[in-house]
Amino acid sequence: MLHEAGFAVTAMDTSEKYISELDSKVNPTVGGFETLDFDGVFDGVLLSWMLHHLQRDGIGLALDKMSRSLKAGGWLYLSTVESNQDYRDNIGRLYVTFTEKELIELLDQHGFSVQHVEKHDLDHYEDTPMVGIVVHAQRRSSSASRKA
Repeated sequence: MLHEAGFAVTAMDTSEKYISELDSKVNPTVGGFETLDFDGVFDGVLLSWMLHHLQRDGIGLALDKMSRSLKAGGWLYLSTVESNQDYRDNIGRLYVTFTEKELIELLDQHGFSVQHVEKHDLDHYEDTPMVGIVVHAQRRSSSASRKA
């Protein structure tokens, strides 16, 4: 785990149940993007398979808050589902999806420079083949301009 390697870790989830199961060494915090209120304190943010569960109109705000929480040059590691069509699964969970191009453009609009992209075929879920996309992006400094 990262904290065992000497990193200070803050874990955040909206589920009190999941947070209560974490070791206190990872600074477990109950909350979501609406409560994310850090300014330039993190070297990295990991979004593991959760961005696609946000409402589309809230994703920009979430990315802005993550960008603000990172130090200049800090890293965002993001994994999500790649597709060109949003959908709900059989238990009603929302999947807001992006193509690789859309995701790169969205990250660029919210202060990140994408450095690396990987795609992986995922196990079929509900008989639907899925593609996972993993992105490594770096927060631009406030003085750096967006790509043209």
